[in-house]
Order: sequence, then C-alpha cells, then structure tokens
Amino acid sequence: MRRNTYDAQTGTLTLSPERFEAVQQVVQHYMGLFGNDASLDKLREQYAMSAGSLPDPLDLQALPAFMFWSSWSAATDRPGETDLSYTSNWPHEPLVGNTPTAGAGIWSIASIIFMIAAIAGMLFFHSTQKEESDPKPPKTDPLFDLKPTPSMLATRKYFYVVIGLILAQVGMGVITAHYAVEGQSFFGFPLAQILPFTVSRTIHTQFAVLWIATAWLATGLHIAPAISGHEPKYQKLGVNLLFYALLFIVVGSTATGWIGKKRGQARINSVSGRRILRGAVEDQ
Repeated sequence: MRRNTYDAQTGTLTLSPERFEAVQQVVQHYMGLFGNDASLDKLREQYAMSAGSLPDPLDLQALPAFMFWSSWSAATDRPGETDLSYTSNWPHEPLVGNTPTAGAGIWSIASIIFMIAAIAGMLFFHSTQKEESDPKPPKTDPLFDLKPTPSMLATRKYFYVVIGLILAQVGMGVITAHYAVEGQSFFGFPLAQILPFTVSRTIHTQFAVLWIATAWLATGLHIAPAISGHEPKYQKLGVNLLFYALLFIVVGSTATGWIGKKRGQARINSVSGRRILRGAVEDQ
C-alpha cells in the first residue's frame, strides 16, 4: 500500500494482480450501484438512492477512478519520501501506515504556542490603554415612542420569507428522515422520483443557513433607523431591491440544484482517471 509504483515517464501506475482484481471488483460494484444493476436495487433503497444516478457512461467510469486515485494518493509515499503520503498521511489510518508525522506534531504545538502568545500580546496591549467611561443612558427609552419608518415597514416581507423557509426546512427534514425508513418512497408514494434524497437533504441544510441569514439581515435593516433616529434617502428602495435579490438567490439556487440532479448534470470533473485500463490504471 505504501510503495509508490507510479511511472511519471509513461504515466502508468502498476498494480499487483491481487490488488488489481480488488480494484476491478470495487469498480464494478460502484458502476452498478450508480448505474442500473437490478441486483443492487435493495442496496440502493437502503442508501436512499435512485437507479441511474449517473446516466453518462463516462461518469460511471470516472467515479470509481476518482475514488481509487484519492485513496491511492492518501496511502502511497511521495517520491523520495518514506512514511509520508501525498496527503501527509491524512486521513488517520494505522492499517495503511497513515500515522501523524513528526512535522505535523511540531507545527501543531508551535501553532498553539503562537496563538497563546498572540492572545497574551493582545491582552497586554489593551491593559495599557485608558478605558473609556460607560455611556450615559438616555432619560427615556427611544423605542417606547418609536414610529416605524418606510424602510422599517418594508422589512416585514423578509420575516414572512423567514417563516416560509423555516417551515420548508422542517418539511424537507421530515422527508429526509423518512428516507431512512423507505429509501425511495414516502408512505408508499414514489417521492424519490420527484424529490430524491440528495435534493431534500440539500434543501434542508441550505434553508437553515438562508433563514438565519435573512433574519439577521432583516433585523439589522429594521433596527438601524430606530437606533440612529435617521433614515437615509432611498433606504426603502434599497431594502426592496435587496429583498428581491435575496429571493432570486433562494429560488434560483434551489431550482437549479433540483434541475441539475434530475438531469444528471452533476459530473466528476477529474482530469485523472477517465479510463481504467487492462492490468493498470493510467493517469490521463
């Protein structure tokens, strides 16, 4: 596993017969799994996968080739090195000799020391500075007599979107969790044909980020005029334009992600590993 048998002049990696046979078996498994091998239908259901996930034959070859090259580079020594893979022995796996190197340990310790020193320097600097006195609170709470400005009222639709995103995120979470029980259906309905697991999970995770960001943004736009007591010119127009830009991002990213998955356009753009040769794997 550690010995590097790659020939840079010919661009060929030579494998032992036993290892090549194992590689071929893994290749056939994943080509069938992401293809239409009927014998793997039960496994695809357990994985919440649809048959024909990669309809392009070139993609079916590129996927296991990418897996092989990534695993090979993580466990094979660099030229002229011993016990140091192309990924610096990452991920950790003692079975293939991937253990932390001395250099990794030294630099990890050094980085911690540098961080502690930087924090100490920052504390020392601030301790030498004269502290400002606490600001005097106003006699009356300015929010009690607050009159909403046009831009503050314009942020109302942001919060409606936040509510919608939260409900949609919860719904996608329910569907995604249910796929663990029925990998390709939702209470008997073949929902995976319309909304595959990868799409529902992507929407579920993305909407969490989007509704949090939208809520923070809307709160800032709403509270700024209240705190400053002033609303800049064209503030309402800017709030409205920003809202529609946000709406475009949410709808666009969700729709294009779903369309890309349904059309099988997600490709593995790896320059290496487009062909798996007889008896060897050739780097393209």
